[in-house]
Amino acid sequence: MIFIDPPVFYPRENYYAAIDSVLQKLKNNTDIISLYQIGSVSVPGISDIDLVAVYNNEYSTNYNPIANLTNEERYFFVHSLFGASRQDFKSLNEFLIQVNYNHVYGEKIEQAIGEKLSDVKELKEQIAIEYLLKNFISIYRQKVAGIVKLRSLLLEANALKYDFDLLDVKDGRIVELVFELVDWRMKWFDKKPTEKKMEQWFKEYFTALYHFLSGIFEEHKLYSMNNFPVTLMRRCTIEKGTGFKYSSMGIPVNALFFINSAKRLRLSQKINTYKFSLPCKQTANNTPLFKRFAAMKEIQSYNLKHIPYFQAMTSVLPELYM
Repeated sequence: MIFIDPPVFYPRENYYAAIDSVLQKLKNNTDIISLYQIGSVSVPGISDIDLVAVYNNEYSTNYNPIANLTNEERYFFVHSLFGASRQDFKSLNEFLIQVNYNHVYGEKIEQAIGEKLSDVKELKEQIAIEYLLKNFISIYRQKVAGIVKLRSLLLEANALKYDFDLLDVKDGRIVELVFELVDWRMKWFDKKPTEKKMEQWFKEYFTALYHFLSGIFEEHKLYSMNNFPVTLMRRCTIEKGTGFKYSSMGIPVNALFFINSAKRLRLSQKINTYKFSLPCKQTANNTPLFKRFAAMKEIQSYNLKHIPYFQAMTSVLPELYM
Protein backbone atom coordinates (compact mmCIF):
# COMPACT_ATOMS: atom_id res chain seq x y z
CA MET A 1 0.00 0.00 0.00
CA ILE A 2 1.28 3.46 -0.94
CA PHE A 3 0.53 6.61 1.05
CA ILE A 4 0.48 9.93 -0.82
CA ASP A 5 -0.32 13.59 -0.05
CA PRO A 6 1.19 13.69 3.45
CA PRO A 7 0.38 16.80 5.51
CA VAL A 8 2.77 19.73 5.23
CA PHE A 9 3.15 22.01 8.24
CA TYR A 10 2.22 25.69 7.91
CA PRO A 11 1.94 28.18 10.78
CA ARG A 12 -1.56 29.20 11.80
CA GLU A 13 -0.74 32.78 10.73
CA ASN A 14 -0.44 31.60 7.12
CA TYR A 15 -4.02 30.35 7.27
CA TYR A 16 -5.23 33.73 8.52
CA ALA A 17 -3.30 35.46 5.73
CA ALA A 18 -4.99 33.19 3.16
CA ILE A 19 -8.44 34.00 4.58
CA ASP A 20 -7.65 37.71 4.39
CA SER A 21 -6.39 37.37 0.81
CA VAL A 22 -9.65 35.74 -0.28
CA LEU A 23 -11.69 38.29 1.69
CA GLN A 24 -9.98 41.29 0.07
CA LYS A 25 -10.94 39.98 -3.38
CA LEU A 26 -14.53 39.22 -2.33
CA LYS A 27 -14.94 42.70 -0.85
CA ASN A 28 -14.56 44.21 -4.32
CA ASN A 29 -18.11 43.03 -4.95
CA THR A 30 -20.76 45.16 -3.25
CA ASP A 31 -23.28 42.31 -3.42
CA ILE A 32 -21.44 40.21 -0.86
CA ILE A 33 -23.18 40.60 2.49
CA SER A 34 -21.17 38.42 4.83
CA LEU A 35 -18.32 35.95 5.12
CA TYR A 36 -18.25 33.17 7.70
CA GLN A 37 -15.71 30.51 8.58
CA ILE A 38 -16.89 27.03 9.52
CA GLY A 39 -14.93 25.60 12.42
CA SER A 40 -11.35 26.62 13.10
CA VAL A 41 -7.74 25.79 12.26
CA SER A 42 -7.31 23.14 14.94
CA VAL A 43 -4.21 21.45 13.53
CA PRO A 44 -2.16 23.73 11.23
CA GLY A 45 -0.79 21.73 8.31
CA ILE A 46 -3.71 19.28 8.36
CA SER A 47 -6.76 21.53 8.80
CA ASP A 48 -8.30 23.13 5.75
CA ILE A 49 -10.30 26.37 5.47
CA ASP A 50 -14.07 26.30 5.02
CA LEU A 51 -15.57 29.69 4.19
CA VAL A 52 -19.18 30.62 3.43
CA ALA A 53 -19.84 33.69 1.27
CA VAL A 54 -23.36 35.13 1.58
CA TYR A 55 -24.69 37.18 -1.32
CA ASN A 56 -27.77 39.32 -1.92
CA ASN A 57 -30.78 37.30 -3.08
CA GLU A 58 -30.89 36.67 -6.85
CA TYR A 59 -27.37 38.06 -7.38
CA SER A 60 -25.45 36.17 -10.08
CA THR A 61 -21.72 35.93 -10.71
CA ASN A 62 -19.27 33.66 -12.52
CA TYR A 63 -16.48 34.68 -10.16
CA ASN A 64 -14.31 31.73 -9.11
CA PRO A 65 -12.89 32.49 -5.64
CA ILE A 66 -10.07 29.92 -5.84
CA ALA A 67 -9.01 30.43 -9.47
CA ASN A 68 -5.94 32.57 -8.75
CA LEU A 69 -4.76 31.30 -5.40
CA THR A 70 -1.09 30.69 -4.72
CA ASN A 71 0.08 27.11 -4.25
CA GLU A 72 0.17 27.64 -0.50
CA GLU A 73 -3.33 29.11 -0.41
CA ARG A 74 -4.62 26.27 -2.58
CA TYR A 75 -3.29 23.82 0.02
CA PHE A 76 -5.51 25.48 2.63
CA PHE A 77 -8.61 25.49 0.41
CA VAL A 78 -9.18 21.80 -0.34
CA HIS A 79 -12.41 22.77 -2.14
CA SER A 80 -14.02 25.99 -3.26
CA LEU A 81 -15.83 28.35 -0.92
CA PHE A 82 -19.38 27.57 0.07
CA GLY A 83 -21.88 30.13 -1.12
CA ALA A 84 -25.48 31.00 -0.35
CA SER A 85 -28.05 33.68 -0.88
CA ARG A 86 -29.16 35.60 2.20
CA GLN A 87 -32.47 33.74 2.16
CA ASP A 88 -30.85 30.31 1.91
CA PHE A 89 -28.24 31.04 4.56
CA LYS A 90 -30.93 32.07 7.05
CA SER A 91 -32.67 28.70 6.65
CA LEU A 92 -29.62 26.41 6.44
CA ASN A 93 -29.74 25.30 10.05
CA GLU A 94 -33.10 23.66 9.51
CA PHE A 95 -31.42 20.63 7.99
CA LEU A 96 -27.69 20.98 8.73
CA ILE A 97 -26.21 19.60 11.94
CA GLN A 98 -23.38 20.90 14.14
CA VAL A 99 -22.29 23.77 11.92
CA ASN A 100 -20.19 26.25 13.90
CA TYR A 101 -20.18 29.58 12.02
CA ASN A 102 -17.52 32.13 12.94
CA HIS A 103 -18.24 35.61 11.63
CA VAL A 104 -15.38 37.01 9.52
CA TYR A 105 -16.79 40.00 7.63
CA GLY A 106 -19.92 42.00 6.94
CA GLU A 107 -23.39 41.71 8.36
CA LYS A 108 -24.13 39.20 11.10
CA ILE A 109 -27.13 37.35 9.76
CA GLU A 110 -29.58 35.84 12.21
CA GLN A 111 -30.60 32.37 11.19
CA ALA A 112 -34.14 31.12 11.47
CA ILE A 113 -35.18 29.97 14.94
CA GLY A 114 -37.76 27.29 15.36
CA GLU A 115 -38.15 23.54 15.14
CA LYS A 116 -35.27 22.17 13.10
CA LEU A 117 -35.81 19.36 10.65
CA SER A 118 -32.40 18.10 11.75
CA ASP A 119 -33.82 17.41 15.23
CA VAL A 120 -35.91 14.60 13.75
CA LYS A 121 -34.35 11.21 14.58
CA GLU A 122 -34.73 9.74 11.09
CA LEU A 123 -33.02 12.79 9.60
CA LYS A 124 -30.07 12.49 11.97
CA GLU A 125 -29.73 8.86 10.96
CA GLN A 126 -29.97 9.67 7.24
CA ILE A 127 -27.33 12.42 7.47
CA ALA A 128 -24.91 10.12 9.32
CA ILE A 129 -25.54 7.23 6.92
CA GLU A 130 -24.91 9.48 3.91
CA TYR A 131 -21.55 10.59 5.26
CA LEU A 132 -20.41 7.15 6.41
CA LEU A 133 -21.40 5.62 3.07
CA LYS A 134 -19.54 8.35 1.20
CA ASN A 135 -16.51 7.67 3.41
CA PHE A 136 -16.71 3.95 2.70
CA ILE A 137 -16.93 4.57 -1.05
CA SER A 138 -13.88 6.83 -0.86
CA ILE A 139 -11.68 4.41 1.07
CA TYR A 140 -12.85 1.44 -1.04
CA ARG A 141 -11.75 3.17 -4.23
CA GLN A 142 -8.37 3.89 -2.61
CA LYS A 143 -8.14 0.27 -1.44
CA VAL A 144 -8.75 -0.97 -4.98
CA ALA A 145 -5.91 1.22 -6.24
CA GLY A 146 -3.65 0.40 -3.28
CA ILE A 147 -3.04 4.13 -2.80
CA VAL A 148 -4.24 6.19 0.19
CA LYS A 149 -4.41 10.00 0.41
CA LEU A 150 -3.14 10.74 3.90
CA ARG A 151 -4.25 14.31 4.51
CA SER A 152 -7.75 13.58 3.22
CA LEU A 153 -7.97 10.63 5.60
CA LEU A 154 -6.93 12.79 8.56
CA LEU A 155 -9.28 15.62 7.56
CA GLU A 156 -12.32 13.35 7.89
CA ALA A 157 -11.52 12.18 11.41
CA ASN A 158 -13.62 14.71 13.35
CA ALA A 159 -16.59 14.45 10.98
CA LEU A 160 -16.66 10.69 11.56
CA LYS A 161 -16.94 11.31 15.31
CA TYR A 162 -20.02 13.48 14.71
CA ASP A 163 -21.66 10.74 12.66
CA PHE A 164 -21.37 8.27 15.52
CA ASP A 165 -22.88 10.89 17.84
CA LEU A 166 -25.84 11.27 15.48
CA LEU A 167 -26.34 7.51 15.53
CA ASP A 168 -25.85 7.44 19.32
CA VAL A 169 -22.96 4.98 18.96
CA LYS A 170 -20.60 5.31 21.91
CA ASP A 171 -18.30 2.29 21.67
CA GLY A 172 -17.13 -0.57 19.50
CA ARG A 173 -14.03 -1.22 17.44
CA ILE A 174 -15.00 1.25 14.71
CA VAL A 175 -15.25 4.06 17.29
CA GLU A 176 -11.86 3.09 18.76
CA LEU A 177 -10.28 3.23 15.30
CA VAL A 178 -11.73 6.67 14.58
CA PHE A 179 -10.47 8.01 17.92
CA GLU A 180 -7.06 6.56 17.07
CA LEU A 181 -7.15 8.52 13.79
CA VAL A 182 -8.14 11.68 15.68
CA ASP A 183 -5.17 11.14 18.00
CA TRP A 184 -2.82 10.77 15.03
CA ARG A 185 -4.18 13.99 13.61
CA MET A 186 -3.52 15.93 16.82
CA LYS A 187 0.05 14.61 17.23
CA TRP A 188 1.02 14.23 13.56
CA PHE A 189 3.90 16.70 13.43
CA ASP A 190 5.36 15.52 16.74
CA LYS A 191 4.94 11.77 16.49
CA LYS A 192 3.34 10.35 13.37
CA PRO A 193 2.76 6.59 13.02
CA THR A 194 4.90 4.38 10.82
CA GLU A 195 3.67 3.37 7.37
CA LYS A 196 3.33 -0.20 8.63
CA LYS A 197 1.07 0.99 11.44
CA MET A 198 -0.97 3.14 9.04
CA GLU A 199 -1.43 0.25 6.62
CA GLN A 200 -2.57 -2.01 9.45
CA TRP A 201 -4.99 0.68 10.64
CA PHE A 202 -6.39 1.28 7.14
CA LYS A 203 -7.10 -2.39 6.50
CA GLU A 204 -8.73 -2.82 9.91
CA TYR A 205 -10.75 0.37 9.52
CA PHE A 206 -12.05 -0.69 6.11
CA THR A 207 -13.22 -4.04 7.50
CA ALA A 208 -14.69 -2.47 10.66
CA LEU A 209 -16.57 0.20 8.70
CA TYR A 210 -17.98 -2.43 6.35
CA HIS A 211 -19.26 -4.52 9.25
CA PHE A 212 -20.60 -1.42 11.00
CA LEU A 213 -22.54 -0.31 7.90
CA SER A 214 -23.76 -3.87 7.36
CA GLY A 215 -25.27 -3.73 10.84
CA ILE A 216 -26.76 -0.28 10.18
CA PHE A 217 -28.41 -1.51 6.99
CA GLU A 218 -30.01 -4.41 8.84
CA GLU A 219 -32.17 -1.81 10.64
CA HIS A 220 -32.11 1.26 8.37
CA LYS A 221 -32.45 2.19 4.73
CA LEU A 222 -30.74 4.83 2.63
CA TYR A 223 -33.45 7.21 1.39
CA SER A 224 -33.47 9.19 -1.83
CA MET A 225 -35.78 11.60 -3.60
CA ASN A 226 -34.88 9.82 -6.84
CA ASN A 227 -35.45 6.26 -7.99
CA PHE A 228 -32.71 3.71 -7.50
CA PRO A 229 -30.20 2.85 -8.88
CA VAL A 230 -28.47 6.19 -8.28
CA THR A 231 -25.29 6.94 -10.20
CA LEU A 232 -22.64 8.94 -8.39
CA MET A 233 -19.79 10.79 -10.01
CA ARG A 234 -16.76 8.81 -11.15
CA ARG A 235 -18.41 5.52 -12.07
CA CYS A 236 -20.08 4.60 -8.76
CA THR A 237 -23.59 3.16 -8.54
CA ILE A 238 -25.86 2.64 -5.53
CA GLU A 239 -28.56 0.04 -6.12
CA LYS A 240 -31.23 -1.73 -4.10
CA GLY A 241 -30.21 -4.86 -2.25
CA THR A 242 -31.11 -6.99 0.75
CA GLY A 243 -27.80 -6.40 2.51
CA PHE A 244 -24.70 -4.26 2.18
CA LYS A 245 -22.42 -5.49 -0.60
CA TYR A 246 -19.75 -3.89 -2.75
CA SER A 247 -17.82 -4.81 -5.90
CA SER A 248 -15.58 -3.29 -8.54
CA MET A 249 -14.71 -4.11 -12.13
CA GLY A 250 -11.87 -2.82 -14.25
CA ILE A 251 -8.13 -2.94 -14.67
CA PRO A 252 -5.67 -3.10 -11.73
CA VAL A 253 -3.22 -0.22 -11.80
CA ASN A 254 -0.68 -1.68 -9.37
CA ALA A 255 1.57 -2.88 -12.19
CA LEU A 256 1.78 0.60 -13.73
CA PHE A 257 4.72 1.49 -11.50
CA PHE A 258 6.14 3.85 -14.14
CA ILE A 259 3.20 6.25 -13.49
CA ASN A 260 3.40 8.31 -10.30
CA SER A 261 1.07 7.30 -7.47
CA ALA A 262 -1.29 10.31 -7.61
CA LYS A 263 -1.88 9.75 -11.35
CA ARG A 264 -2.35 6.02 -10.78
CA LEU A 265 -5.06 6.72 -8.21
CA ARG A 266 -6.89 9.07 -10.60
CA LEU A 267 -6.52 6.53 -13.43
CA SER A 268 -7.89 3.73 -11.24
CA GLN A 269 -10.97 5.82 -10.42
CA LYS A 270 -11.53 6.60 -14.10
CA ILE A 271 -11.20 3.10 -15.56
CA ASN A 272 -12.84 1.06 -12.79
CA THR A 273 -16.53 0.88 -11.95
CA TYR A 274 -17.82 0.49 -8.41
CA LYS A 275 -21.15 -0.93 -7.33
CA PHE A 276 -22.75 -0.71 -3.88
CA SER A 277 -25.84 -2.74 -3.08
CA LEU A 278 -27.84 -1.94 0.05
CA PRO A 279 -31.37 -1.50 1.44
CA CYS A 280 -32.67 1.77 0.02
CA LYS A 281 -35.99 3.42 -0.68
CA GLN A 282 -37.48 6.46 -2.40
CA THR A 283 -38.85 8.75 0.28
CA ALA A 284 -42.56 9.57 0.45
CA ASN A 285 -43.83 13.10 -0.11
CA ASN A 286 -44.43 15.46 2.84
CA THR A 287 -42.06 13.62 5.19
CA PRO A 288 -39.16 15.35 6.98
CA LEU A 289 -36.77 13.47 4.68
CA PHE A 290 -38.59 14.68 1.58
CA LYS A 291 -38.63 18.27 2.88
CA ARG A 292 -34.87 18.10 3.47
CA PHE A 293 -34.22 16.76 -0.03
CA ALA A 294 -36.51 19.37 -1.58
CA ALA A 295 -34.78 22.20 0.30
CA MET A 296 -31.31 20.95 -0.67
CA LYS A 297 -32.34 20.53 -4.30
CA GLU A 298 -33.60 24.11 -4.38
CA ILE A 299 -30.37 25.43 -2.83
CA GLN A 300 -28.17 23.35 -5.13
CA SER A 301 -30.13 24.48 -8.20
CA TYR A 302 -29.90 28.11 -7.07
CA ASN A 303 -26.12 27.90 -6.76
CA LEU A 304 -25.72 26.24 -10.15
CA LYS A 305 -27.70 29.06 -11.72
CA HIS A 306 -26.45 32.09 -9.80
CA ILE A 307 -23.09 31.32 -8.16
CA PRO A 308 -21.77 28.20 -9.95
CA TYR A 309 -18.22 28.40 -8.59
CA PHE A 310 -19.42 28.34 -4.97
CA GLN A 311 -20.37 25.02 -3.39
CA ALA A 312 -23.85 24.56 -2.00
CA MET A 313 -24.08 23.61 1.67
CA THR A 314 -26.04 20.46 1.16
CA SER A 315 -25.54 16.68 1.33
CA VAL A 316 -22.30 14.83 0.60
CA LEU A 317 -24.44 12.71 -1.76
CA PRO A 318 -26.33 15.29 -3.84
CA GLU A 319 -27.17 12.60 -6.41
CA LEU A 320 -29.87 11.42 -3.99
CA TYR A 321 -32.01 14.45 -4.87
CA MET A 322 -30.58 16.14 -7.97
